[in-house]
Amino acid sequence: SHITCLSGEFTYGLIRLAGDPDRQVHITIPQTVTLISDEDNTMLISGFSGETTGLVLTDGIAEFRYGGVLNVSADQAPGAYIGQFTINADYQ
Repeated sequence: SHITCLSGEFTYGLIRLAGDPDRQVHITIPQTVTLISDEDNTMLISGFSGETTGLVLTDGIAEFRYGGVLNVSADQAPGAYIGQFTINADYQ
């Protein structure tokens, strides 16, 4: 079994936030996310990380980068896996 990275490179996810200028926000990201293939096989993303506290909306804008670990088992079924998750940004 092997993994093919479609873009050729690894990149962090990026979210751009817009809101009240100079307000601080707290980011909440999930602990894990389950991806599912067309064949109902699953794969887990865990270990999400990113700057979750102390983010300030300078001039009303801030960027938040996040990443995680894709857990691929030795006998992982091939295919395209999809999933979704929620990231919350709350004013402090």
